[in-house]
Amino acid sequence: MMNKINLDSGQIFLLNSGQKIEKDGNIYLHFPFFIQPTTVDDGEIIYDSEGLVLCNVLTRGEIPDIEAGYKRGGLQANKYIIKKANDEPVDPAAWYFVLRIDKDPHARNAARTYVISVGKNNPQLAIELMTAVESYEKESLFTCSWWSRYYPHDIVFPNNWNDDDQEQWGEAHVNWNEFLEEIKQFKK
Repeated sequence: MMNKINLDSGQIFLLNSGQKIEKDGNIYLHFPFFIQPTTVDDGEIIYDSEGLVLCNVLTRGEIPDIEAGYKRGGLQANKYIIKKANDEPVDPAAWYFVLRIDKDPHARNAARTYVISVGKNNPQLAIELMTAVESYEKESLFTCSWWSRYYPHDIVFPNNWNDDDQEQWGEAHVNWNEFLEEIKQFKK
């Protein structure tokens, strides 16, 4: 059964400024669900006695004949079933966003941003996530200086660091795992 809401014309205007799908003469507006204003056969919007538009509220999966996938736009609610490995219940009011790291380069970029954000609060998670992401990017070679933005610990260089060491840090291109090996000597 579809959920229903009533919206005024200003709210419909706001929704029109967002993402939409047009399919078989129907328009589905997304904010964050898809809203379908009720229309008559000629496409004219139906208003109730208070001037509100009766609308259907749909998830992406409820729109007929729409294929799923990030390359086709929009979120699809209930695409994945989230379950804890220890069978504890998940919060039914929680909102989860699943990223497929192995196939989606955009997901890897999002995960790298998460690594930076979570690093100080959970450094082990940051390092493990970055290692997992970079396992799919074997050709990613950058300087140690560049990789350090994803490393959650402070890096303390010794006083006797010479010019060759500084050159290696700023110019040599290494992958993430080589970077982790290189900084072992500098961790606090």
